[in-house]
Amino acid sequence: MGLRRFTNADGPYYAADCDFHPDGTFTALHLYPATDVRPRSGYTDATRPLLNTLLAHKRRHGVGRRDEYPAATDTDVTAVLDVLVMRILDFDQTCSSSSLDQVLEDVGSKSVSGQVRGRTGAGCRGE
Repeated sequence: MGLRRFTNADGPYYAADCDFHPDGTFTALHLYPATDVRPRSGYTDATRPLLNTLLAHKRRHGVGRRDEYPAATDTDVTAVLDVLVMRILDFDQTCSSSSLDQVLEDVGSKSVSGQVRGRTGAGCRGE
């Protein structure tokens, strides 16, 4: 696991584990120390659930992380969205159906479809 230092308008921050893993997944933790502009320290989980779900689906079908997947169908898109919903519910079992609908709308089927095929194309916390 590597550690990198970055700077934004609030001052320096660190990213731990910010490279792709050998299995193609991406998880990272951003650590923000207190500064004159940032009065409190904190962290952000920068894991990318949608990207990881897409990459896992492609990997199961023998398609590389950066390879296009022109054979992807609507069934593939549905499978990715189904797994994404399950991951959301695993994370937050109180997530309402309207919140799930909003997440899926934000993701957008066209966007997912394009990403599954290899083209460039809010979480639920009960808040």
